[in-house]
Amino acid sequence: MKKTTPKRVFWILFMALILGVAFVILSFGKDIILSLRLFLSEPLWNLDYISESLRTSIPNEATNINIDGQMGHLSILKLSFQAPAEATIDFAENLCNGSLYPHFDPFNAIYVAESPSYEYAVTLQFDGEYTSTEPFYSYSPAAKDTDLGNWCRQDGFALTLFRIDTSIADLYTVQLYYSPSSFIYGPFDDASVDVKIDGSPILLRGLRQNRQNGHYFVSGVDHICLEIDPLNFLGDRQQLELLEAQAEISINGGAPLFAYISEDGFLTISGGEANNDYFTICPELPASASSYDLQIRLQLTNATEENYIFSFDRQ
Repeated sequence: MKKTTPKRVFWILFMALILGVAFVILSFGKDIILSLRLFLSEPLWNLDYISESLRTSIPNEATNINIDGQMGHLSILKLSFQAPAEATIDFAENLCNGSLYPHFDPFNAIYVAESPSYEYAVTLQFDGEYTSTEPFYSYSPAAKDTDLGNWCRQDGFALTLFRIDTSIADLYTVQLYYSPSSFIYGPFDDASVDVKIDGSPILLRGLRQNRQNGHYFVSGVDHICLEIDPLNFLGDRQQLELLEAQAEISINGGAPLFAYISEDGFLTISGGEANNDYFTICPELPASASSYDLQIRLQLTNATEENYIFSFDRQ
């Protein structure tokens, strides 16, 4: 029997590595090649790169084109323009499987696992071989009647969301956000959607759910974010109870964070600014803990008090 030399083993392993890399590239297609190019070269966004990333071209008739964001590692594209109605619709129909949802603004939307009781709720699903196919739901009560929009992850990873303002009949306005890996807007997968605390107006962001036992947990993050569900502002409760209500938030009995519900329906830190552009209250989680009890006390404007406790773990 022929003896296998160390040199022969090296070449076998080297060829296996080459074949493995080739398999990954072929599996993910041109998107991974584009992402590698962006990561290595970090060029500025231009119309060619935008067309290649989005798989559609900005209309030739477009005006007021604004391009922002960075390429390369964690690349983000923020794009806006105006164009005639027909050209804009042609552009949008090449995004997110061509669907356009009325009264939907993905930039100001809530993403939940259960179908909400709302006329304009939309059903979304991840597109990709490597992601779960469980549907989830989204709604944006603050959207205008003239808004059209959609949200999707191409091939399960690249995030695309856009809103079209059709209030001017012959000149539509597009706002678009694209990133190969971002989870700023909406969930990264169907296990990380927003969670509504039962019986409360409060939504939690940053949690994941074990689909087998239903338990919630955090993974790889040092905070959790809270927001007011905008569905609570469609009825009389807006005037009677929630506006200017005071909130006291604590985790594992630690120092409380004080907040209030502002006139525009956001949970806002008392005496301070919101944490960032995307979430209103994001308290840090104790680093040494493996489980958490989130405690929330709401002092409503009708002088009643509501208390909630939501438990989750770290994995």
